[in-house]
Amino acid sequence: MRTISQAIQENKIGPNGLPLWCFCQMPGSGETVVIDFPVHGYSLLEIPIPWEKAQKINREMGVTEEKEEAMLAGSMFGFHVPAAQIIRK
Repeated sequence: MRTISQAIQENKIGPNGLPLWCFCQMPGSGETVVIDFPVHGYSLLEIPIPWEKAQKINREMGVTEEKEEAMLAGSMFGFHVPAAQIIRK
């Protein structure tokens, strides 16, 4: 099992602008989960962490709020849908 530090170091932003994985907050429950690109669904954390800490880790990895939203949409509806795409500027 990887530590969070190892996972952060191994995470990369792909050519589509999305990370290999990131933390997301589940709508409704507010639970912090892990989304893996391009996997449908999400993974629960063995040890839950507060959303604020998860967001801080995401930002350290270069994962913006826009990327979190795209990853969440992709995990639910497929990474081919427009909601799972990020707009490049």
